[in-house]
Amino acid sequence: MQQPYGQQPYGQQPYGYGYGYGYQGSSGGTNSLATAALVCGLGGLVIGITAPVAIGLGIAALVQIKRRNQEGKGMAIAGLAIGAILTLAYLALFTVMIILGASSSSDY
Repeated sequence: MQQPYGQQPYGQQPYGYGYGYGYQGSSGGTNSLATAALVCGLGGLVIGITAPVAIGLGIAALVQIKRRNQEGKGMAIAGLAIGAILTLAYLALFTVMIILGASSSSDY
């Protein structure tokens, strides 16, 4: 028997209707390497050795965020930038200290 237009047989969903909104996929949460990059970058203000670590973690976090569709891109970029600036600042400071130490006369 032919169904009237717009009516479906019992138990069938009409075409175009689904089960709620489309599934967009999970973002996977915030990337933990991005958080670690930011923490190490800020920790570089106190402990200088963590600034270069923040650079490596920031780069790794950006790669993972792109591949895994995660959040935390801003934290990764901030950790990378802070780590790079602090690393350059510490290198400049040590260079100036070495130059001043080598050029000063020792009158002991």
